[in-house]
Amino acid sequence: MLGEILPVDATPEEFELCVLEWVKRSNPGGMNFEATHLKILHGDSGDYEIDILVTFEFFQGAEFKTLIECKKYGRAIEREKVMVLCEKVKDSNAHKGMLVASSGFQSGAIEFAQKRGIALVTFQNGDGRYITKSEGSETAQAPNGVHVSKFQGHFMTIGDRGFPQYALIDDKYISPLVRWFGS
Repeated sequence: MLGEILPVDATPEEFELCVLEWVKRSNPGGMNFEATHLKILHGDSGDYEIDILVTFEFFQGAEFKTLIECKKYGRAIEREKVMVLCEKVKDSNAHKGMLVASSGFQSGAIEFAQKRGIALVTFQNGDGRYITKSEGSETAQAPNGVHVSKFQGHFMTIGDRGFPQYALIDDKYISPLVRWFGS
């Protein structure tokens, strides 16, 4: 997990809509990119309500689907939640899956997601990057003139040495999502 994850000051709907806006802004361009909130998706085993469904065309009309689930929990996400998303991706013939969580991820969830190609993103209050590492973990104020988004995310990848690496996502910086959708 990315240090201590503090509770997020957002309703589940506000959380999902913020992620939806990040996704919409990450459109790599020229691909009939569409992101839909609370979409019913038909799978081989039944119907699923997906928090965010992304569809786009690539290679002269081939349709790609990405499923994004948002979890606002008070504890780190377990491997089973990643497994469920992975099965929804397979069952609905989607191509990618992403799990966005307000509470971080357990090590088993991270390992499983890495092996199955499921993207993981933490979701936090925007002022979270100004929490000091001093004793007591007091919140520091952002310097004058520095823009702080209401919410921020951290796109997690595993580096060459096996350690997690995080790339910032917020209302001004979405390039980790652009790269992921384009890969």
